[in-house]
Amino acid sequence: MSTSIHADGQWTERCTGQPDPSALEPQAFRRFFERSVDPIWILDPHTSRVLECNQAAVELLGADTKAALLGLRPADVSPPVQPDGSRSTDRAAILTALARAQGGARFEWELQRLDGRTVPVEVVSTRIPVGDGDVFFVVSRDIRQRRETETALAEQEQLLASVADHVREAIYRSGPDHELMFVNRAYRQLFGYPSLEALRQIPREQLYADPTRRAALLRRLTEEGGFENEEVEFRRRDGSTFWGLANAVVIRDPRSGRPLYHVGSITDITERKQAADAVRALNATLEERVAERTAALQASEARFRTLVEHAPEAIVVFDGETGRFLDANEKALRLYGITRERLLACGPADVSPGRQPDGRTSTAAARDWIDRALAGEAPCLRVGASPPQRRARPLRGATGSPSRRRPQPRAGQHHRQHGTSPP
Repeated sequence: MSTSIHADGQWTERCTGQPDPSALEPQAFRRFFERSVDPIWILDPHTSRVLECNQAAVELLGADTKAALLGLRPADVSPPVQPDGSRSTDRAAILTALARAQGGARFEWELQRLDGRTVPVEVVSTRIPVGDGDVFFVVSRDIRQRRETETALAEQEQLLASVADHVREAIYRSGPDHELMFVNRAYRQLFGYPSLEALRQIPREQLYADPTRRAALLRRLTEEGGFENEEVEFRRRDGSTFWGLANAVVIRDPRSGRPLYHVGSITDITERKQAADAVRALNATLEERVAERTAALQASEARFRTLVEHAPEAIVVFDGETGRFLDANEKALRLYGITRERLLACGPADVSPGRQPDGRTSTAAARDWIDRALAGEAPCLRVGASPPQRRARPLRGATGSPSRRRPQPRAGQHHRQHGTSPP
């Protein structure tokens, strides 16, 4: 560190081994000017003509030498009209006056190379005092690559917006604080709002039939990073409601992890919801009808059993395939003189003599009677009743009903039997 005292008594300090910046100004500036990768121009503030330029400026405009550019004005190396529609000469005069008044200006400009091709540049013009006057120190940076990137991004955004506007699902994008940034056409139509601006003017809770649902979904976004297939009841602009299947996810900065924005979708499931409710209502009604029908059948069966049990005739039910008894009333049990358990283990032939009065065996006669009953006839059969291990006695009357596991032509038909057994 070196220290010196000026004539005015002020102390100055600087690191030893480093040159005095004031002594390096002309040399350093010249090296910077010549070696800069950005084109640099020095313009006369009064005539706007080029007083000096570096090699990067020569290459930008496609000139052979620096001498080809000296003395030219900005309008001489520009197309007649700028991209905004203004004439280059008029706009150059306006920007020169602005830089003179403010001491500098930053703007975008379009140059024209000597081969006729145009080059977009970003210009920074600074007024610098020199001697008794001043000059404009102008740096023009080629932004062709940036423009191409911006154009590609704009085309991609336009494509995505076009796709988003032609899908049926409502799609939206919101910022880190959940402010709406984008909604597609389906979103606007679903909620009944004409534009994104109209949606931004209302509290988001107003879009929910139950505003507390939004708070719960936002908590899930914060804690879980998203949610899927949430059934939410929303409210339209006109006050009507609809059911939507909502999905959303948080998009975070890959380095910091902070939320950048949120992307979500809403699918209208109102019709599906109504159909499901209708099916549930129908099932509930059907269950009620089945219960009512079951109760009615049970009541009918109870009434029928009461009638059978109190009938003055002996009534039995046969199995149509095996020919065995399946059920009998008390009159039949008394007629045959055996218990219900023993009777249900028998068939008609077991409680009859070996042969019937017509000479047929009781087994053949009983089979023929059952088959005729299953065929829909109402046969009358004279049988001889002979209970097991008891002496046969006359049958005063019995009614039998055949039962069969396969479908019957006339199920449940009863048949009267009359007969006597030999003494």
